[in-house]
Order: sequence, then structure tokens, then C-alpha cells
Amino acid sequence: MPSTAVAAAAGALCASVWAYGGAPWYVALALLLLLALPQGRRRAAVIVGCAALVALSAVLQSIPGADFGERPLHGTAIIRAEDAGVSALPALESGRRMFPARLLAFTADDGTVSERAAGGAVKVFLPEGAHAPFFGTVARVSGRLVPPERTETVGAPAALLIAETFSVVEYVPSWRGFFLELRDRMLKKLFSGIEDAETRRLAAALFCGVVAGVPYEVRDRFSAAGMVHIFSVSGMHVAVLALTLGLLLRVLPFKVRWPVLAAAVWGYVLVTGAGTPAVRAGVMVSLWCVLRMLLLKLPGFDILAWTLTLLLVADPFLAASPGPQYSFLVTGALLLLGSARDRRRDRDVGDSDYLPVAFRPRSAVHARSLGPGVRYLFCGALTAFFAAAAVSIRLGSARLAPGSIFANVLLGFMMPGYFALFFTQLFAGLCGFCTATAPLFEAAFAVLRYVAEVTA
Repeated sequence: MPSTAVAAAAGALCASVWAYGGAPWYVALALLLLLALPQGRRRAAVIVGCAALVALSAVLQSIPGADFGERPLHGTAIIRAEDAGVSALPALESGRRMFPARLLAFTADDGTVSERAAGGAVKVFLPEGAHAPFFGTVARVSGRLVPPERTETVGAPAALLIAETFSVVEYVPSWRGFFLELRDRMLKKLFSGIEDAETRRLAAALFCGVVAGVPYEVRDRFSAAGMVHIFSVSGMHVAVLALTLGLLLRVLPFKVRWPVLAAAVWGYVLVTGAGTPAVRAGVMVSLWCVLRMLLLKLPGFDILAWTLTLLLVADPFLAASPGPQYSFLVTGALLLLGSARDRRRDRDVGDSDYLPVAFRPRSAVHARSLGPGVRYLFCGALTAFFAAAAVSIRLGSARLAPGSIFANVLLGFMMPGYFALFFTQLFAGLCGFCTATAPLFEAAFAVLRYVAEVTA
């Protein structure tokens, strides 16, 4: 029988599919099937209520906030950059020529001021030699403003601004810019003593989501290996950080450590740009911390379902984006796998499990500690591959990389070590003895590049 959380997520998801143009008959059939389940009036009301909330949010967000007209216009625009994946550090200079921005003003060549276009979202395509600016940078752009194709987009569509000239006007501080500046300061300390440029770029992308500095050929290699997801700060990053901080915070009182852990995790999410996968993981960790503080227990899949519901109410068009699709499908499959493993582990208790560890046969101790972990990592990588296969096929066969199963098994062993190296190198940079740990840091990323090359 579906839980209340699953019912809420189902109603929200159906309304989201309807919002971005999914087949109406499919949504109607899904709702009818959910309502027909023997789950009681309360859960049926939850389905309808969440669907209504998401539908209302979609209607409100679909109201055009800016009118770009119906034909391209040539003129001068004032824009504000909004790409959180760009760093201001010279060592991470971006080669990216297209970036998202907010249109502050646009004046056509004939002197006409397009006031209704102000505030709209645009994608700026820069001329040769220019690169995407830091978040919050205000720039003057001369070029052609192309209205969006509304039939091919969902939500509030973004216009395309093809730049011929580009010049920075000023930098406007903001709360997101403040956290991104903290990120750059942290990366500057992290890079102390590291000479290899590619290691710096890969480390910034892996730990902080600064993907704009990674060359396209390197990203293509990791994409072909099915490992490009490590450059997006996701649930894996947040989970490793939360586990590490949870162990360190055990010295605090029980009801104090959980709010501190949630605040630390959200600090990491904000510093890394607050991407959708990181926000999803941050919401899940926050819900879990609140439940632990209140001594309540809720299955992980239910926490994921409530997180999906909250995010779809905030942005009903997330379900149309490949990133959230990957994130929720893979996380849901892994949570179900973990639940099945826990149920099986409870059934498969052997005679030696009732003995203290000191009295168990050494072979039994090693088998119980290593074997299940390796099997679970392999099953998890296989499950993640098949859970995301439908999205990968839709995006293109090049993204469907069976070799990623073995690569992600290796990543399961490697990632905790990489985060341990991250904290070690960061601490060494703060204390001034970074040259002692830099060779180990560079060697670790050489291994990561080798795994990507072999898998690709």
C-alpha cells in the first residue's frame, strides 16, 4: 500500500507532467489509478491536494514576466550574469561562451527601449575570445536578441542574446555572490602548492561544481565514461559530507548536533551554487535531521517523496529537466535497493553473528565485512545504470555507457578518500604546509583521469 508521502509525490508529479505538456490522457489515467488504490480517503485527498498545488504553481509561473516580441532585434543590452559554475580565480578561467543571465535593459538600434523585455531570462552567446563572467557581473552587450521558441520550452522561456561586443560595467554583490566568493577563497587555499592546471580544474569541479573551467575535451571523456555526474554537486557529495560531519559532531549534545549538521550541509550547498541535485540532497538531509532530533523514524524513500513534492511545488517544471530526472530516479532506486538489503540482512543472520567479534572465526569476520559491501556497491552501480537508462537513451545513445557500472563501483570506494584528501589539503593550505600534501592530491586526480580514460 502506498504511503502518504508516495501519494503526495505521485499527485505532484502528475500535475508537473501536465504542466510541461505531457500527454493529458496519460496524466488522467495515472490519477484515476492512484485514486482507485485502496489507500483511504485521506491519501486520495493528499494526491488531489498536491496535484492542485503544483498545477496552481505552474499556472502562476507560466505567466510571462517579460515580452521579447515576435522577431529578432538588434541593439544594446544590459545584462547580469547568473552562472554559478563560473569562478573568478584566474586558475579556473572559463572557456564557456554561453551562460544564463538576466536582461536588465534593451535598447534597439532605432532608439526604441523594450521595457517589457526587462527582467527576462536570456542565454548570452559571447564572441570569440570572450568568456563567461562571474555571477552578479553587470555587462553591456551589443548584438541580436532572438525571442524564445515557446513551443520547444517549458516554464518561463529564455531568449537568446548573440553578442557581437561584450564589456563589463560593474559587479553587483548579492547573497548568492557572497557564498560563491567564499567558495573561491576556499579553492584558493585548496590550490596552494598544486602546480598541475588540470588537477586544479578537476578538483574545483568535483568538490565545488565549478564546471565552467573544465575543458570540453575533458568533460567529453568523463561523459563517455559515464562519470560526468561527479562534476555536479549531488547527493553523493552531500551524503559523504553529512556522514563525515555527523561523525565529527558526535561530541555535541544529541539535540544540538542535528541542527548544526543541517546548517553545515546547507552552507556547502550554497557555497557550491545551489544546483538542483544539491538542493534535493540538502532538503533530504534537513528532513532527516529534524526527524532524528524529534526521535521519529521515516523510511528514506518517503523522505525522498516529500522532497520531490516540495521541489515540484516550488518549480513544477523540474520534472522536464534531465538533471532532476537523473537525480530522483537514481536516488529512489538506490533507496529501494538499500531497503531490500536491510530486510534481507535481518533474515540472513548466521550463528556466528550472535558471538562477540573476538570469538568469531577470522574468515567469517572478513566475509561479513568485505563481501556484502562489494556486492552492494556493484548492485548499486548496476541499479543506478538501469534506473537512468531511459533518460540516457532519450538524451542520446552516447550517454548510455555500460562501462560506467564498473567505473562507479570504483568511485564508491574512491569518493570518501577524495573528500578526506580535500579536507587534508584544505587544512594544509590554511596552515601553510600545503607542499607536503600536494603530490598525493595530484596523484589521486591522475588516478581519476586514468579510470575515466580506460572506461571511455
